[in-house]
Amino acid sequence: MDKFLINWCVGYFLLYSLLLVHGIELSCNQTPYPHVCKHYIDTSHAIDKISTTLDASSSYSSFHDMALKVTMDQAIKYHKLFSTMEMNNFKDTRAKLAWEDCLHLYEDTIHQLNHSMRSNNINDKLTWQSASIANHQTCQNGFIDFNLPSHLNYFPSMLTNFSKLLSNSLFISNTIALASSSSAKQVGGRKLLSSHDGFPNWVSSSDRRLLQATRAAPIKVDVVVAQDGSGNYKTISEGVAEASKLSGKGRIVVHVKAGIYKENVDIKKTVKKLMIIGDGIDATIITSNRNTQDGFTTFRSATFAVSGEGFIAKDITFENTAGPQKHQAVALRSGADHSVFYRCSFKGYQDTLYVHTQRQFYRDSDIYGTVDFIFGDAITVLQNCNIYVRKPMSNQQNTVTAQGRTDPNENTGIIIHNSRITASGDLKPIQSNFKTFLGRPWQKYSRTVILKSNLDGLVNPLGWIPWSGSFALSTLYYGEYMNIGAGANTKGRVNWVGFHVINDPSEAVKFSVGDFLNGDSWIPAVSGEGFIAKDITFENTAGPQKHQAVALRSGADHSVFYRCSFKGYQDTLYVHTQRQFYRDSDIYGTVDFIFGDAITVLQNCNIYVRKPMSNQQNTVTAQGRTDPNENTGIIIHNSRITASGDLKPIQSNFKTFLGRPWQKYSRTVILKSNLDGLVNPLGWIPWSGSFALSTLYYGEYMNIGAGANTKGRVNWVGFHVINDPSEAVKFSVGDFLNGDSWIPGSGVPFDVGL
Repeated sequence: MDKFLINWCVGYFLLYSLLLVHGIELSCNQTPYPHVCKHYIDTSHAIDKISTTLDASSSYSSFHDMALKVTMDQAIKYHKLFSTMEMNNFKDTRAKLAWEDCLHLYEDTIHQLNHSMRSNNINDKLTWQSASIANHQTCQNGFIDFNLPSHLNYFPSMLTNFSKLLSNSLFISNTIALASSSSAKQVGGRKLLSSHDGFPNWVSSSDRRLLQATRAAPIKVDVVVAQDGSGNYKTISEGVAEASKLSGKGRIVVHVKAGIYKENVDIKKTVKKLMIIGDGIDATIITSNRNTQDGFTTFRSATFAVSGEGFIAKDITFENTAGPQKHQAVALRSGADHSVFYRCSFKGYQDTLYVHTQRQFYRDSDIYGTVDFIFGDAITVLQNCNIYVRKPMSNQQNTVTAQGRTDPNENTGIIIHNSRITASGDLKPIQSNFKTFLGRPWQKYSRTVILKSNLDGLVNPLGWIPWSGSFALSTLYYGEYMNIGAGANTKGRVNWVGFHVINDPSEAVKFSVGDFLNGDSWIPAVSGEGFIAKDITFENTAGPQKHQAVALRSGADHSVFYRCSFKGYQDTLYVHTQRQFYRDSDIYGTVDFIFGDAITVLQNCNIYVRKPMSNQQNTVTAQGRTDPNENTGIIIHNSRITASGDLKPIQSNFKTFLGRPWQKYSRTVILKSNLDGLVNPLGWIPWSGSFALSTLYYGEYMNIGAGANTKGRVNWVGFHVINDPSEAVKFSVGDFLNGDSWIPGSGVPFDVGL
């Protein structure tokens, strides 16, 4: 009797009193649908569960876990009901196809909810529960695609309650996530919109090597697909089927040789950690033409579909050739968690790239389309991509995105970062004849943010367009941050409640790869530790009129460049992150041509200043330290700064400075180097007004040459003429770079001290 009373009290307390979770009080009354919560999570249910698990540390012994368990139970019940529904209800072939989508999607939902129950990671829970909500909506979308919404009446009436259970569970998870994030302390300073300037840390070091691999360094593959018979199979579907037999044994690599593969590929969720590598964009092409006009749901129209966790694609073109007149026609659909697409191309018209659910990252890729051609409800970041708007039908206008978030607690959205939105070749000559918008709200809580990207003049001044009337205009979140280009002016943008011109970096960083995609934990940087280059010229021939154009970017720790040449104009050498050593090398450029935030020493180098554009002045360095505790900086030791051949005869016509502060704590030191007469007597130049002039550290020590006289230098607080050798030695290879512990292994000569 006593034990029953105790269990009853515990059950009652769990479900009807306010529960404290990370300092947040939670009960059914706080959820979006309290009546549904109380209906399914009743006292008797709690007593049954708790009475059998009090001594077993059950995962259901909390309000959060119980809500998930109830939702999971209902998902299983609904899936069984769908499986046994009378087929007479779906005599229409199209309705049957939509019904089959629902079976598949609710099976995925069970899988995702089951994962959520087992995970202790709140970000994972949010991702998988958000995917469950997207699946529920996608099921209904199939009938809407075919203009058969009345068929939804055949579904069990309790389906409405299931969507509310999903929403309640997600609300609880998100409340806990917010409480956890607010109590967690920020350690160190994250650089805005960057984790490692490439792929954040999703996959293992071995996967990183696969992404880095070149033809000069071939990788081991498990299956080869080749149309000419030189591989194991002639079709990709056959190759994937073979690879699926190896699933569970680590990363499986399928090499698809150059060719046009006319097939539809569907990689199921059971095929995990699959990587497909092609021979390059427009060399390996996977193509088909399924579309909604010819009897496929949008979901099933995909040329290539993937659901298996950890999927990676590299150097492939995915294409749907249905054309604009066929409306929805997907080239690629991904519902694969932790999926990465690197150096790929996605070609279609309406609905080209379906970022369906879960975490996805696209890098250095091209996306072509007309209407809603990047759409879905995944957690998606597209970084360093080219987005090409094509010529639509005569009665259409272009919309780049159509994000589908249906619940305010979903962690989903489409983020476009450091990319370019421009007209494709077929549209460019006539782009003024068609309106192009950045996006429209497919669902009520649609979220899309565009950051530090180049928006060409084809973008309509309004920027965004409604879906229908005032639908979602106050509940969506559309943001723009520090974009450039003729279409980036936000003064004429829509005045919706949900549109935001972001000015605060702390707001913008929420949409970075690291924060939004939680990418620091799963996407790898493409920067291999211990990299060495010798006797090579790295060149970017874009010219000064193209502005930023990098010849070499290194984020490789313990990297060494010996007897190399780096040729460019603006931003030639990007010393991005970690420890780097340059010896006996030549660097050519005009504006900020040695820049970044690595721990960098250039020793015995020739730094050649080239002829800039007529309205420019030269700056050798632009160091990017954002936090005073970073151990980074650019050190130039025993080197020479002089004019290149094209500048030397006219060097008096242009001002040349040693550097300017890209970021607040910029640090650059020049030691025992030869500074020619082209260096302006001031030596250094501000970035903007007084920004960083008291927080930077710029130093000069025992330099020689016509430009080395420090008497006329700037009088900033942060500028130092170093006279004390004990201060100067802090910037030597030994002290600053700790080079004597790792450079000897490279075989490259170096001077450890001054």
